Parts: sequence; structure tokens; C-alpha cells
Amino acid sequence: MKNIFKITVLLALMILSSCETYDPAEPDFSNSYPAYVELANTSVITVPEGGNIQVTLSSRTVIYESYTVSYEITGEYEASGTVLIDGGKSQETVVIPVEAGIVTDASLSATLTLTEVSGGIALGRNGNNLAVDVTITRFVPFVQDDYAIAFNCNEPGYGDYLVDFVATDVDHVLTNTNFWDSGWEIDYSFSADFDQKVIIDPQVQIYGDTPLTISGSGSYDGVTRTIVVDYTVVDDTGGVWDNNTHTFTVPD
Repeated sequence: MKNIFKITVLLALMILSSCETYDPAEPDFSNSYPAYVELANTSVITVPEGGNIQVTLSSRTVIYESYTVSYEITGEYEASGTVLIDGGKSQETVVIPVEAGIVTDASLSATLTLTEVSGGIALGRNGNNLAVDVTITRFVPFVQDDYAIAFNCNEPGYGDYLVDFVATDVDHVLTNTNFWDSGWEIDYSFSADFDQKVIIDPQVQIYGDTPLTISGSGSYDGVTRTIVVDYTVVDDTGGVWDNNTHTFTVPD
């Protein structure tokens, strides 16, 4: 009888348990944020005078209506304006021009700040990521003859040696006549614009019986005429013979 009683009690508890209902937890929106726009990156931006400040504006979600963002630049260079962001995007890179002829010697320091946004959109998440420091450098336009000179070349792991850059028939291309301190002639293409980039398109030289392909990329500074190029030298099997950086400076 005791066992029958225990079984009856257990069955009753199981039936009661199966009849219980549970209300799902209500979603907690206490930590949610409205749509906002902010700077995707706040690292210092360096731009030559006459060039463009490029910043990426980012929103939490896709904003389907177009909206306008206002900005101001303060410090040693001042400007302000607005940019229109088309709807249907969560990120947009905008270009803000910088006046030319404003740097006489030392670089200028300024800060770009987002100041207003339309459409009921918030500025930044809790007001963060709304400003970025900008360094504006002097810009000297590219002239081929300015680089058709002798340079000191520093090659880490090897040392310093002299090279000659000579002009070619293409006004933004010069030939390094002593690449790798080997007497090889390698062409360098200069962008001749505000980006101040240098490209070594793949070029083949013969080392003994082995064809080697040289390629690379880097930048140049129109003020100091310093050229910095990361380069690679590989054989026809893909084996890397050298992966290094050449820094060319005007000899004292």
C-alpha cells in the first residue's frame, strides 16, 4: 500500500508539472542604441596641402534614407562644410579637399570634427569617435628632373651605396641604374600626384643562369625627395631571394 501511495503522489506531481506554463522573458532594450553615425577610424591622418582628407563614416545599421553630415576643421587650418550620404549604406568614404599653398615650412596641425547630422540620427555612440587629428604637410609637385640625380641607397642587412636615377621618355618614370648594387637597371613609376606613390612593375634580370623578377611599391616625399620602396626578388619557381626595403636619400 505504501508503494501504491508513493506512485500515486509522483504521478500527481508529474501531471501538475506538465500543466505549468512559462512566460518568455521580455527582451531587454535598456542597452540598445538609436541609429548613429561616427568615424570608422580615428587614427591621425596625414595629407599634403592641395590633397584630400578621406574619412569613412560608419553607422550601426544600414540607414535607408539619405542624410547630411556637417563637419568643421579647427586648429592651424580651418574649414567647414557638409557631405550628403546616400541611403542604403552602413559605411561611406567621403573626400574633403584641403587648400593648396597653405604650408610654408612646418606641417600644420588641425582636427576634423563631426558637428551635426540630419534625419534624427545620433552623432556617435555615446558621443564617441567624432574627431580625428589631421597633419597637413607641404606639397611639392613631381618634376622628373628633380629625381634624375644620384641618391644614397640604404639596404638593411647590406649597407649604403650610391645609385643613379636617370630620366626616361615617360615623364613619370625613372630608371635606377644600380639596383641591388648590381648594376641592374630597374624602372620606377612615380604617381606624380598627391598620393606620392612609387611602383616597381615586375621586371626580369638574369643572375648567372637564373631569371629573377623584381617588383615593389612605396612612396616618395616631394619636399625632401626621399624615396622608400619595399621590394621583392623572386626566381622563376617562386623562391624569394630578397624581401627588403630601399630608402633613397639625397646625399649631403
